[in-house]
Amino acid sequence: MPHTRISRKSPLLYAPAAEGRSAAEVLNLPPDEARHVRALRLEPGSPVRLTDGRGRMWGARLSRSAGDSQSCVLVSELDAPPSLPVEVAFGVANKAHTLWLVEKATEMGVARLSPVEFARSRSVADAARPATFWKKAGRRAVSAMKQSGRAWLPELEQVRDLQEFLPQSDREGTSSDPTPAVAAVRILLDQSAEPLGRRVSEWNGEPPITVLVGPEGGLTDAERVLVLSTVFTPARLTCSTLRFETAAVAAVAVIADHLETVRADRSAA
Repeated sequence: MPHTRISRKSPLLYAPAAEGRSAAEVLNLPPDEARHVRALRLEPGSPVRLTDGRGRMWGARLSRSAGDSQSCVLVSELDAPPSLPVEVAFGVANKAHTLWLVEKATEMGVARLSPVEFARSRSVADAARPATFWKKAGRRAVSAMKQSGRAWLPELEQVRDLQEFLPQSDREGTSSDPTPAVAAVRILLDQSAEPLGRRVSEWNGEPPITVLVGPEGGLTDAERVLVLSTVFTPARLTCSTLRFETAAVAAVAVIADHLETVRADRSAA
């Protein structure tokens, strides 16, 4: 079997069964990933990377194919990019725009995505409500994780009413943290508040952050009062009006950039 080096450029495959495995074990790939291997025309012995979607990444080599099945041998565990301890909660909206948000948030490493039904989202006819849609969104997240070289899939929550969402918004915010749940830093994107960068300037990655993005048209006055009564703090991105998916990804980028600086400072210390 050839011993080509397993590098960051080696194809990344999603293999949830890799969780808890050891070097030299043989692993059968899921059907979707076996099809991906065939589409890439990879031969036995080709180096690949595997992730379980829960933060672990392995270097592996394809071992054999039989019909529609494909197996590989685990070689060694690899360093994987850390997750971003952020939950993005957003107003239920157009399916295409929601898929875009799922894709980009996964690329950024977000821990959880939570669709929320607001008063002004109920009239959206082509809305991301059905369970079948979220299965499609899950597949889009897997593709985005593989394309971006990450090892974390966000938890995709079911659609909830705002009243139902709020009491649960202080749950443990990232599946990478095995410690008991802690209350999240909770932020409502709001044009009338201080800049988001200033709001997170003292945050060091703990506790996790929940960012709530309202629907097209914004929150009603009653909803805003309700949200701010549950320890959410308002913060703004810009003085202009952004679409919900733009606002969500821009907020994640601000938080991710800050956390990158924090982690770099820790490493240099």
